[in-house]
Amino acid sequence: MKLILTKSDFKNIIVRNPNYIFILKMTNIDKKIFQAFEKLFAVYRAQLWEIAQKYRLSPIMIQFLNYLKHHQNKGNTISYLSAEFLLTKSTISEAISLLKKRGYIIKEPANLDGRIKYLKLTKRGEEIVAKLQEYEKWFGQVLKKFPEKNKEAIFVFLVELLRLLKLKRNIEVLRSCLFCINFEFNKYPGEKKAHYCRLLNLRLGEKDVQIDCDLNAEAKTYRKELKPIFLRDKEFLR
Repeated sequence: MKLILTKSDFKNIIVRNPNYIFILKMTNIDKKIFQAFEKLFAVYRAQLWEIAQKYRLSPIMIQFLNYLKHHQNKGNTISYLSAEFLLTKSTISEAISLLKKRGYIIKEPANLDGRIKYLKLTKRGEEIVAKLQEYEKWFGQVLKKFPEKNKEAIFVFLVELLRLLKLKRNIEVLRSCLFCINFEFNKYPGEKKAHYCRLLNLRLGEKDVQIDCDLNAEAKTYRKELKPIFLRDKEFLR
């Protein structure tokens, strides 16, 4: 005999057991994942605030400096920063002007077009980024406590999540293999390293996929399924 609960039955369950709603929340894995992201971001934000207050800057300015440290010339312009951080060019320009005035960055004209100005860190700017890198090293030590298999599984999930957010236009810039003209998805079906980078002549597994690659050349066409393309019911990792 199959038990079917009516709305009144459900209300009675809640009245008799006030913890029922809490139990429902505990089983909502999507909500818990979102809460975990919130907690992780709060830790990172606190670190940004600590460094920003020391140098009398805003947290977003610290992120700008960190971005410039990790990208090549072509990505180090006000236009690229605007797209990367989803901020207006005027907002970026104001922040860059202050950073330049404080001596943390300089502007260098491009060799082929002097109208294009590349942003470059000064020694003082490098010192600020070094403070943030100390936190990154500490976080890396924490991650080392976890098995590689677990970290690989989480990474593949995050790659998939970023891909879907990019397709839904929640992320404007994602220099990932998945959106690169040189990436061949599943070129070698069934193999551990099933994918291929034409530029580097390199076979790739899911865990080898890059999230932010300076060599990325965005493809005009790419896989647009609004569902995971790596993750499988039978096998989470290849």
